[in-house]
Amino acid sequence: MGDSCIYLYRDNQLQRLNELHNYGNQLDKQAAKGEISAEEALSKKNRAALTSFIGAGEIAEIDQNTEPLTLLPGDRFILMSDGVETVSEEELKQVLCYDVEEAAVKLRYLIESKNKRNQDNFTAMILEDNYQKK
Repeated sequence: MGDSCIYLYRDNQLQRLNELHNYGNQLDKQAAKGEISAEEALSKKNRAALTSFIGAGEIAEIDQNTEPLTLLPGDRFILMSDGVETVSEEELKQVLCYDVEEAAVKLRYLIESKNKRNQDNFTAMILEDNYQKK
């Protein structure tokens, strides 16, 4: 929920497994339905405002899988806070080519090297099933 991301990294491709729970995502859905124009959706100032998050009382939206996900050897899950948004998906894929520990270190240094003004805090976990590799 909120603006944290969960990705599946498989065969050098990223697949986002959850939705952003923010005003911008709601606006984009309205634009896709033709309820508002794409320009109107993109021009709203509060696009990043969260619509569902822990601490907001009743939680309006929670993503959950309804179908099982079959894991393949080499699959990784990346759970990350919104502070990792400093890195593009392409940059994230480049970092994830390394083993898990090295990828985590490289991701940290990549975010910090951007030296983004007002950088949000960031947390990322890279999970890999090593069971089949033994």
